[in-house]
Amino acid sequence: MNVVKLENYTSGRADVPFRPYAGVLAECRRLVADRLGATLADAVEPLDKEVHNRRIATADASEADLLVEVQFQLRSLGNTLNRRFHEVFEREFQYRITPITPRASVYGGEGGSLLELSLADDDQISDELLLQNLARQLGNPCEAELKDLRARVGHMLGETHLRDSRDPIGPDGICAALKEICWQLDTARPARARLLALLASALQPELPALYREINTLLIARKVLPRVRHAVKRDKPRVSARESVPRSDEDTSSGEETQGILHRLFTGGGEPGGQGGFPAAMSRAQRGGEILLALTQLQQGQAGVAVGSDSFSLPAGAGPTTNVLHGLIEAGIGRHLGSVDAIIIDVVAALFDYIFDDPHVPELVKGLIGRLQIPVLKLAMLDHGFFSNRTHPARRLINTLAQSAAGWDGEFTSETALFKFAEPLVVRIQDHFAEDNQVFTDCLAQLEAFLAEQERLAEEKATTLTDELEQQERLEIARLVARDATTPHLENPALPEAVRHFIGEVWLQVLVKAALAGSADGGQWQEAAATMEDLAWSVQPLGGAEDRQRLVKLLPSLIGGLRRGMEAVGTEDAVRDAFFAELMKLHAAAVKAGMNAQASPPPAAPIPAAPPQAETELPAEEGDLGPLVRGTWINLRERDGGSRRMRLNWISPARTMYLFTNHQGQGAMALTQAELAARFTRGDAFLDDDLPLLDRIVDNVLEDFDTHR
Repeated sequence: MNVVKLENYTSGRADVPFRPYAGVLAECRRLVADRLGATLADAVEPLDKEVHNRRIATADASEADLLVEVQFQLRSLGNTLNRRFHEVFEREFQYRITPITPRASVYGGEGGSLLELSLADDDQISDELLLQNLARQLGNPCEAELKDLRARVGHMLGETHLRDSRDPIGPDGICAALKEICWQLDTARPARARLLALLASALQPELPALYREINTLLIARKVLPRVRHAVKRDKPRVSARESVPRSDEDTSSGEETQGILHRLFTGGGEPGGQGGFPAAMSRAQRGGEILLALTQLQQGQAGVAVGSDSFSLPAGAGPTTNVLHGLIEAGIGRHLGSVDAIIIDVVAALFDYIFDDPHVPELVKGLIGRLQIPVLKLAMLDHGFFSNRTHPARRLINTLAQSAAGWDGEFTSETALFKFAEPLVVRIQDHFAEDNQVFTDCLAQLEAFLAEQERLAEEKATTLTDELEQQERLEIARLVARDATTPHLENPALPEAVRHFIGEVWLQVLVKAALAGSADGGQWQEAAATMEDLAWSVQPLGGAEDRQRLVKLLPSLIGGLRRGMEAVGTEDAVRDAFFAELMKLHAAAVKAGMNAQASPPPAAPIPAAPPQAETELPAEEGDLGPLVRGTWINLRERDGGSRRMRLNWISPARTMYLFTNHQGQGAMALTQAELAARFTRGDAFLDDDLPLLDRIVDNVLEDFDTHR
């Protein structure tokens, strides 16, 4: 199916202007195309193996059929993948660096024409959503690198704020190139979409280092050696809030509010000033009455006066009472500029979401609630609080909330995390004025405390992980030994006594040899050779040469059998009975070879294999998707609740996964098969790794957009 880009019908492209950085852009394009093209080519074989293993493991027939088609299409790409990526990425790159000249909509609308909407069918919408999700997954691990890189690429393209969708070397462009490769294949959309996700996952580990390298290259080429993540903001108009006074020159609208919110949440604020705060501050923000009043409330003063208005925190308010709503209702907006009036509404909404979050313990909500006034002041002084996900105040709240959500057992005032975090909150209440260093210091202390908790947790888990690793080695040794003995156990020409001996006794010998070393080890080589000699020696011996070989072989064969049985502690009676039977079998093998009319010993039915515990083959890393050490997941319990557990350890062969909480308690060991089954049933799911405030900022922006 040919994909039609709707933007081709609604916009025209101007002639490409002279670009002073054309050569540097070409260097970036070649570097991305060469590096990622080679990565894709190298990934074909591992991805093929991953798809194959998933197909073997699934019990769903339709899923198996889909994976067969994905594997076929992946192989059809084969060695052409590198070349195809170069071709389509070049087109996507040129498309994104070519300026767009807007055309008037055929129906005169500003938000997209009816023609555009009519052409966007369900598949196209699904495709766009798929690309957005994949681009987000690729971009999240390299967010810091992309932040600097987009500023530099935008500078070369002459754009002060480069959108993700217009970044020629960003995740959006890369995913679009991969989509074009997959959508050129002659197969159904589900197989294309699955293959697209696989190829994107293969590139994810490469991107952070690649973007760091490109940033280094651009610095060497004198492209914005020092990046300042801000743009000049329009002169603020009046706030959308009713309490903000309007002048004759100022107007207010939902669109203006939304524009301010977007600038706050996406980094489009004023350039940084001294002390890390914006330079363009209002007089009140530089130490005026409002900040002074907020500081007094923060430090426990009962009430404060600003002009003719008085403000106080509600008496007897609970720990999760949103005190900012009370300040808004008391008319604090009358004393604020337009931007600050919006900021107090946004911060109040942030705390509403925090207090409503079901995953954060109530006591921790109370601790975070005590930071309402400091966070409001900080947001008014430093707009980077909204746009910068690494801001120390945001990280402090995120870290406290997420660590508490993963704390096992009842969360009380005696819980170690609460006892450690409460003095930090008190310190912020007492000392935060206009310098966010106190947030930075408290964050460092909290992270150090949690790091020590994780170290202690790993120490607690060490004994258990040692036991699990030994168990895994034993299970793998059994698998290897069973694989080696199966051909003989399934050979009806072997006498029943020999098959029984190999399946019961010699299997143990091979297991012990496998534990002692690899297939190249001396013990394994001797045990495997002895088993092969034993199987040969009881077959009909066809001539004198075979009989002479048996005579020469017997001393070493008997010696090898004795050593093996001694190594696994075989009882003397069992050993003697087998050797007596073996003597008879050798005599029968010689007689059968000497007498052409004689028949070899009759083959007995293959006895049922002794019951064995089910053991999974070592799992590939991709079998459980993004699971790596440190991943948090939720495990559903029988009572309907769930436990938030951290992946503490993965066994060397990836057949065992050990989960613990922050304290290293409540350890749970699951095999690869058990864990995969839980994910399939929905009894296990990845924890939302987006930090609390990052989720809330998105929600607030959406909420303001909906109700503006």
